[in-house]
Amino acid sequence: MATITLIRTPIDYINSLKEPGKSWLVELLEYLDTKHPQLVSLMYRQRPMYKVGSSYLYITVSQSFISIHSIDEDILAEMKRVHPKARIGKQYLKLKLTEPETKPIMYELCDSIVKKHGRAAQKRNGKYNSVDEYILMADPKARNALHAIRERILTIAPTAEEGIRYNIPAYKLGGQQIANFSVNNESIGLRAGESCIAYYKEKLMPYKHTKDTVSFPLSRSMPLDIIDDMIRFNSRNNAKEATQPAF
Repeated sequence: MATITLIRTPIDYINSLKEPGKSWLVELLEYLDTKHPQLVSLMYRQRPMYKVGSSYLYITVSQSFISIHSIDEDILAEMKRVHPKARIGKQYLKLKLTEPETKPIMYELCDSIVKKHGRAAQKRNGKYNSVDEYILMADPKARNALHAIRERILTIAPTAEEGIRYNIPAYKLGGQQIANFSVNNESIGLRAGESCIAYYKEKLMPYKHTKDTVSFPLSRSMPLDIIDDMIRFNSRNNAKEATQPAF
């Protein structure tokens, strides 16, 4: 009796393949996990699938082809128009493994679907469940700065309670909020309260600020030394101002 191999994970599927398809799939999955870490990885019909908002990326591999499936037939048709060698079927694009342009095409297709449906999902849902999710859904150019600010807050105030308030990252210490931050296309706003902004008014002169919030432009390096001082100040004084979103 033949042995039936159950495929429950992407690794199981990868191990079931032969070269060159095996290496191609490994490279594509690594690309997706690195470039789009916010995607949820699933298995569907024993094949890897990534949920992208209300859409998906479903990947199958044969000895000679790799196929990327999506319900967005407009994107598939456009990819076929731009890349005539690609083969299009009902809700999938089929690419030959031996063609040198296959890798750029499959990356472009995945990026296009994530860009369209990932952002659409963010706008529809509108709510973040965690600080990790907030940062992952931010513009890639802002993520390093957001990570840095978060790390400074948690380093200086390691017992602070981290959460989402008013749909942005917020931090409490001893029941009082010490900071929150948010991002737009051009800057990160750090709300630290009126007493903190007033105390560091001179240091904050190069930056746009209101009575309780300072905006740090993404075009410049984050002034982590100033941010450290502000978080220390609020940790000591346990800022009492009720905070609202920075933007």
